[in-house]
Amino acid sequence: MNLGFISKLMSDRRRFIAIASLLSVVVIVAVVSLSSAWSSRSAGLELSFHTRGTIDSHHSPLIEFSRDIFDDSTIALARAAGLLELAIRDPGQPGPQPLESMKRVSGETRFFGSKTLCFKPAQRLPAFTAFVLLLSERFNGVTGNDYSGPYRFEFDTGSLNLVKVEQIDFTRAGQVTVGLTFNGSVSPGALGEKLTLLDGNGEDSPYEILTAGSSASYFAVRTRKPVGEAVVLLEAGLKGESGPLGLSQTVRRSVPLLFQLHMQRWICTA
Repeated sequence: MNLGFISKLMSDRRRFIAIASLLSVVVIVAVVSLSSAWSSRSAGLELSFHTRGTIDSHHSPLIEFSRDIFDDSTIALARAAGLLELAIRDPGQPGPQPLESMKRVSGETRFFGSKTLCFKPAQRLPAFTAFVLLLSERFNGVTGNDYSGPYRFEFDTGSLNLVKVEQIDFTRAGQVTVGLTFNGSVSPGALGEKLTLLDGNGEDSPYEILTAGSSASYFAVRTRKPVGEAVVLLEAGLKGESGPLGLSQTVRRSVPLLFQLHMQRWICTA
């Protein structure tokens, strides 16, 4: 028997086995990759992040998904048009408010990156207002996805708040002037309906609002009779001029009082 022929045959066989093994590894890797991709795609599009809570009036509300929305980014901008709407919600209505009764905010839907839809308002959002960001139910048909919801996202631009209470003046007779600072404009009439000043005995102390004008964010309020202590009681529901979201709860603040005149002594030299 020709030993050279046998040696060549064995070498060819080993080469064939090595190639076959390599091809098997490549096929397995390809199958695993395709399976993983298919599994990821078939898992369904999910929500990753959305605007919520209280935001700044300059903010543009957005929705971010777990993966790319569009397969072809070149047509994303055109397809994104109209997929988001922004509506103003009435906080005084109990239960879910019908969408038909909500006032729409003008603006446009924009596509940022590959996963995010954003609503860009035409103007700055009003303060102290509740909003609902609405994702169109056409979303799946337009993008070719299998998103199952939610389609409604609520947030607000804050509410009226009493920022500071302080004594700003007093009289010889013991009357006290209190300063009230809000984070937005309030009408004197609305303030008078919700504001109560209490004395040291917890009894109502008559007062007058010294601040003039149709609205202001700072008010000077003076007691009509002498008081040794003063407490500001502001009922929930007080609304500002900028939006419908008012004080969410009653505010009670004690006012530290000081009845001393701070005088400076000037020394003149010739």
